[in-house]
Formats: sequence, structure tokens, C-alpha cells
Amino acid sequence: MNGYFLLVTVVLTSSVLAFLSQFFSEKKRDSLASKILFGLSFLVLLVFLGFRTSGIGIDDYNYGQMLNYVRADGPFETFSHLGVEPGYLLLNSVVGMFTNDYQVIIFIMAFLSLMFFYLRLRDFRNEISIFIAIILFGFTVYPYFFGILRLSLAMSIVFFATRYIEIGNRKRYNLFIILASSIHLSAAIMLLYNLIFKKKLIKRNIIKYYIFLAIAIPTILLIITCFIAPNMGDRYSLYTSMGEFSLSIADLDKLPFIIFGLFFYKNTIKNSKFFSLHFFLYSISVIIAMCSSIFNLGRLEWYFSIFICLFLPELIKNIWANKKIHFLNFIFIPLIIVYGLLYSNLLVSKDSKIVSIDEYQNVLMHRE
Repeated sequence: MNGYFLLVTVVLTSSVLAFLSQFFSEKKRDSLASKILFGLSFLVLLVFLGFRTSGIGIDDYNYGQMLNYVRADGPFETFSHLGVEPGYLLLNSVVGMFTNDYQVIIFIMAFLSLMFFYLRLRDFRNEISIFIAIILFGFTVYPYFFGILRLSLAMSIVFFATRYIEIGNRKRYNLFIILASSIHLSAAIMLLYNLIFKKKLIKRNIIKYYIFLAIAIPTILLIITCFIAPNMGDRYSLYTSMGEFSLSIADLDKLPFIIFGLFFYKNTIKNSKFFSLHFFLYSISVIIAMCSSIFNLGRLEWYFSIFICLFLPELIKNIWANKKIHFLNFIFIPLIIVYGLLYSNLLVSKDSKIVSIDEYQNVLMHRE
């Protein structure tokens, strides 16, 4: 069967299960049926990702070798030679005590990545369209999980950690960011959020923040590229190269959603307490995308891109609750699904070098 067709089928199945979960939850808060369906939505994505065979993701070979290094030399010796993040080495070390099968690492990291994502969705189960959240995740983020497992886990931890910013617990937020950074060092960029966060972002401040970030983000990326990355060993040398600024339509693919969000911004913040925060975080990804042609740090974009899975479902939910304009969702929801299909098709293409989806096999069905 075509690998992309499988991906689409899995994402749509998971989305429908999540929709039914929310339907039963609205009928009866915390109903057993709702919990079971939400769990099944999680399991559908987990089985497809966690039991996929090693080799279809771009970094699978390197990560498989890492398990062998840690088993042979131990985490401390491996760290001293390779400088790989200690949290990731510790995970390999624990797994390596029991098995040399890299498939176990794939499953554990898939489980943890999806777990943190679903826990975050559960925080907003009454304020978002769960169906749209899973659609957006499945088509714009989930394919990326197949290719770069460490970054995916770090990204999910960061996504989860923002719940503590929302309740004002900066200490716990920072602890989770440090944990994510121990898996993939790029997550440390989110510590800077402590410097710019305000509990309430109102419309007149949004533009002010964008102007500030349009200046600050290129400056931060320049400092990382020129002064920090060169002192972190050969492994990070590729991040020291700089190119010339160039802008393409592809770099602005998120801009229509930002315009869409601004159009309904004032109405949505009345009913969604943290919409402005999620919208603001997602918007940062556009600035990073525009800078990616100069600085080889494009992966940082994903820590912000994932917030499309909150702000847009919040917006759709708010539109549906407004009887005067809820008919607009019959236009917006199909457009979002089409966007997701087109975007996911790009992510799984050979040119993207993320995942060889047409080579997909599942270990539950293809045992040697």
C-alpha cells in the first residue's frame, strides 16, 4: 500500500476518534467513552509511528549507532568523545541495559513525544476543536516525528512545558526546558521566553512584540552562529555556516494563518484565555523561517510551528460557538484539511529528506 495513503488514513482515523471523544465529553463531562476514544486516537498514531521499522527516517542510522556506542563505552565516555546531549545518552544507556534493539528506542521516543502532545491537548479539550488539532498535528508535525526523533521529543516537551508559563510557574517551565535541552540542545532557545513573556498579550502589544522580535531573533541567531556554535565541537560545525538572505513563497506559507488569526483575534481572545499566547508563539516561526536562508538554524522553527495545533483549533472552536458566523467553518475546515494534505505531501517527499514514507513497514506485521 502507498505509504502516504497510509499516513493520511492514520491521521484521519485518529482525528475522527478525537472528534468523537470531544462529542461524548460535551454530552457528559469526563465520560468513560470520551476517555477511551481519546486513548484510541493516541494509540492509532503511536502504533503507526512507534512500531515503524528503523531506516525510513533520515537520522535512524545515526541514532542506531548511538545505541551501540553507549552500550560499548557507556554514556560518560560517549559524551566526552561525541558531545551528544546527556539526556539522550542516558535514555540509550537505560535501554541498552536490556536490549541492543534500536526499535525499542524508536518506540519509547514515539510514546513520549505523543504523550506530551496529547497531555497538552487535554489541557484545552473544552476550548479547542480536537478534530482540527489532530488534523493539523498529523499533517504538519507528525511526519517530522518519523525523521528526527530527538528533536521531536524535545519539541513535544517544550510544547507541554508552556502549560506552566500559563499558570505562572516559571520554575517548572524552566525545568522542562532544561529536560528538553538535554535531549536536543536547540530547545534551550525557549529559555529566552522568560525575557519576553507577559501574562496578558493584548492586541496593541502584539505588533510591538513583532517589531521587537523581528530585530531580536536575527540578532540571537547571529550570536549562536558566530560565537556559540563554533565553540561546541565538530558536531555543531554545520550551524556555523551563513548564507545570503533570500525569500521565497514557501517561507511565507504560515502568513495566511497569521492574517486569519489577526482577523478574528479580538473576538477569540474574549473566549479563549490563552489564544494570544499561542498565536504569538506560532507567529515567531515566520520570522525564523525568513531568517533560515542566512542562518543554518531552521530546526528552531519547529518549537513555534507546533502551536498551530492550539491557536487555530481555538479559533475554529470560537467561530463555531458564534451562531452568527459559525457557517464559516464549513469553508475554513475543508481549507485547513486541504492545506494539511498539501503540506504533509511536501514533508514526505524525497526532496525534504525527512522520511521515506513509501518504504514504510511496521514491525508488528513485518517480522524477520
